[in-house]
Amino acid sequence: MSYSQLKLVWEEISESFWFLPGLLTLGALILTPLLIFIDLVFQEMIGQLTPTFLISSPESTRGLLSTIATTVATIAAVTFSITIVAIQQASNQYSPRVLQTFRKSYSYQAVLGMFIATFLTSLLVLSTIRVGNPGQEVFIPRLSIFAVMLLTLADLGLLIFFLSQVLRSLQATEIIAEINNEVRKQINNIYPSEIGEEVKESEPPQKIIEKLKGGEEPIYLLAEKPGFIKRVNEELLERASTQAVKWIYIFPQIGDFVGVGDPLAEIDNTKENKKILKLLKEAITISSRKSTKENALFGIHELSDVILKTLPSGDETSPGYCLEFIGDALTQLVNRKFPSNERTLKEKTILVLNNHTWNQFVETGFGRADQELSKSPQLLLIAIRNLGKIRSIAKSNYRKNVILKELGKISRIIQKAPFIQSEKENLLEALEKAKR
Repeated sequence: MSYSQLKLVWEEISESFWFLPGLLTLGALILTPLLIFIDLVFQEMIGQLTPTFLISSPESTRGLLSTIATTVATIAAVTFSITIVAIQQASNQYSPRVLQTFRKSYSYQAVLGMFIATFLTSLLVLSTIRVGNPGQEVFIPRLSIFAVMLLTLADLGLLIFFLSQVLRSLQATEIIAEINNEVRKQINNIYPSEIGEEVKESEPPQKIIEKLKGGEEPIYLLAEKPGFIKRVNEELLERASTQAVKWIYIFPQIGDFVGVGDPLAEIDNTKENKKILKLLKEAITISSRKSTKENALFGIHELSDVILKTLPSGDETSPGYCLEFIGDALTQLVNRKFPSNERTLKEKTILVLNNHTWNQFVETGFGRADQELSKSPQLLLIAIRNLGKIRSIAKSNYRKNVILKELGKISRIIQKAPFIQSEKENLLEALEKAKR
């Protein structure tokens, strides 16, 4: 298994919902026997130091531990069952991001892990209590029992924390803010450099590859499994020896879906094509899920999804938040340098990529939902104001023209929309200001 595959497996494991609960359960299985051993070795001393009002006899102690185990298991089962139903409904109403956030949240995992650890610790300690039958000495593991009590108190505190966190995370504003925070983070990671007054957008990959291709038929790398393109490891291609080929062209963009047999990449015909194709297979990571990691455009897509899901139900507040956050993200991005579609590796091999473009960000953020926005003059006004703000600070004429094109689409929507005359006049006035 290659390094990139191992890294993907580790990411899948560490982001899974059972990872932290599994660690806490393992910790309980290791530490509980240790506590019981300490109770055995220092039984008399611990008996003198610990109070007896809660641990008066083996029978009462067994009843206490049985009650704790049953209660903890019941509370965990009921609470998480109801929570998952509520989160599923919010996921359908707003965005699948709600379910992903719940699944990846270490705080939620810690709560579940603590409940499981308390349940297992109670059962393990319960199994060691001896009631003093003939030929058997009474044994009450007092230190272990107090540890169970402390865990139970901690569980009560965590339950209150868990419920407050769930209630907060199901609010539309929190869902939208969570997506926006991830978008801003990825923009800073992928597009860290600002541009100057003059900037030349990267040439489309199709035009670049047309210039590089010769007369020979290229060799193709086909996808062996379905999924979404998660990452292209350019560093791996940079470190490896690629001097056997003149050029490498990777077709899909980050976040694109590929099926079995779909083309992933092509290289010029070479005797060492098997070696290069194997290298490319390691460099291109395919995942079963889409993610905003290394894909800021998907975050914008999620925000526009919230608009499309909530606006038909009459909710204009959530779409309004989304438009403001989309405007904020594109304001941050408009003067950033986009990665070039053409890169020369150390062996002078030209790597051609299909990176996301400014046009895609604007179309995804505002273009996808413009027909739905035609139902609300207030939301159209928010979209126009944000587009005007982005255009006013843009340094690139190309990016300004993309905004103008989107404003033109909105203008045609306003003309056809069944708004009253005063609303149309206000929108057209705002539109003219945005174009200046």
